[in-house]
Amino acid sequence: MTFVLFLLREHRATVALAILVGLAGGAANAKLVAMVNGNLTAMAAGDVGSPWFYLGVTALAFAAGLVSELILVFLSEQLTYHLRINMCAQILRLPVAQAERVGRSRLTATFTQDIQTVTTALLRIPTLCVNAAVTVGCLVYLGFLSPVMLGVLFGFLVLSLLSYLVPEQWAIRKMEAYRHEYDRMICQFDAMSQGAKELKLHHARRAAFFEEVLCETAGRVRASAHGHRVVYAVLTHWSKMLFFLFVAILIFVMPRYEALDAKVVTGFALVMLYLVAPLDQLMMSMPRFRAADVAFVKVRQLGLEMDVTRHGVSLLEPGSAAPDGAALPPLREIRLRGLTHAYYREREERQFVMGPIDLTIRAGEIVFLTGGNGSGKTTLGKLIAGIYVPAAGELLLDGEPVTDGDRERYRQYFSAIFSDFHVFEQILGLPVEELDSRALSYLEKLELDHKVKVVQGTLSTTSLSSGQRKRLALLIAYLEDRPVYLFDEWASDQDPEFKHVFYRHLLPELKARGKTVIAISHDDRYFDAADRVLKLADGRLQSSQQADRRGMDEVASIAQ
Repeated sequence: MTFVLFLLREHRATVALAILVGLAGGAANAKLVAMVNGNLTAMAAGDVGSPWFYLGVTALAFAAGLVSELILVFLSEQLTYHLRINMCAQILRLPVAQAERVGRSRLTATFTQDIQTVTTALLRIPTLCVNAAVTVGCLVYLGFLSPVMLGVLFGFLVLSLLSYLVPEQWAIRKMEAYRHEYDRMICQFDAMSQGAKELKLHHARRAAFFEEVLCETAGRVRASAHGHRVVYAVLTHWSKMLFFLFVAILIFVMPRYEALDAKVVTGFALVMLYLVAPLDQLMMSMPRFRAADVAFVKVRQLGLEMDVTRHGVSLLEPGSAAPDGAALPPLREIRLRGLTHAYYREREERQFVMGPIDLTIRAGEIVFLTGGNGSGKTTLGKLIAGIYVPAAGELLLDGEPVTDGDRERYRQYFSAIFSDFHVFEQILGLPVEELDSRALSYLEKLELDHKVKVVQGTLSTTSLSSGQRKRLALLIAYLEDRPVYLFDEWASDQDPEFKHVFYRHLLPELKARGKTVIAISHDDRYFDAADRVLKLADGRLQSSQQADRRGMDEVASIAQ
């Protein structure tokens, strides 16, 4: 129940109102039981109460229970909405390095499994509160009937609670194991989706992956799910039987030690039988709330929070300020001074350290980054673009250090297409004036006008080949029209003709427009398209040389 108290702290007044109304409903239900008990006793004497009063109390019980549940239904749906929206906002404002460490599969599991688990528990809150109110009202009535018997009942309830909580600890451990195995299963489903082509080509590998990986993990998920669900099923039915056991004690044991009025015995028996349904609902809610507690802890382990506050949602990293919307000052230079970045490479079981890097990139330059696989080219690109926060050293824009407070504004200088890029169907965040016509002109330049249309800022399709989707990403970068373009092996998926277009025409056009281009590339035959070529090895700059631009001069002379 930890997560319930945490989530409801923002809505104390609403919850208090619902509980008060629910208590009124519970009192009305208890009064109904008392009236039934009293009238059953009085029937022998032919002296029954007014049916109109009974109907009035019935109407009160109905109205109070309905109003209380409706309040909590609307509240639980509101909490669920804010939970989903705020979780998305937290994922969006996670530092990229942290999101990459967490991994896509774990974030997917959190958004699908954990939020769904908490949402399911939230939807149980109305029923929980109404049944709790009914139970409290009935216990108060029992206290009026016989304080002594109520004390015996409380002692019996304490023993029953202990018999529930002790074995429940084993079920909670099984829940935690289930959640851990679910993470692994989502990761393997992701691997199955990403590696479908490789598995299709190798029957033995496909069969082994299915039997030894998928089936084995799914089996562990099933076993841990069976473990906690079986325990809770036993505990739920055990709790229900305990109430009938108390009724048996009330009827067969208690009269031997204390003289009890028939009305008291009948009242207790009726109330206990009446409470079986509400208490059964309470017991059935416990597994959902325990699962929500496990999800709550799991989310916190990722550096996220189950946040349901109604305040404005921030998409900024901690300490960062939103751009003021004013036009960016012209860029003169970007300088890296002793910049370092470190992260752990699991496959190599070692810490990879980028830097220290000392580098100056001037406005209007075309700079190529080259080097072997794993040399740190993409990492350096992300450091330059402000996506990664350096562990040490300084990143300077026109001589001024880029701090956490203005890092978001600094990023607005860049348009980037990384090797693991994504193209959104909607062209968002750009002025809508003439957007479609501008997009059409770039589609023609990128030779995609026969494949893709842009209507009201929406791409007709993104289901294209990898090279064509990269051209779509370049379309978005053109529309953004920012001072710096960062390309991470953009031309690697292009056919020879369009690769030539990229290096010999598109990059020179960007330079002519005063844009700065940072391109990660292995295409050494086109290195003459750059002003400088920087070579990295194991996270360090090994060399920096001026490119031989004779090929570019030939292109220029042909164009003339």
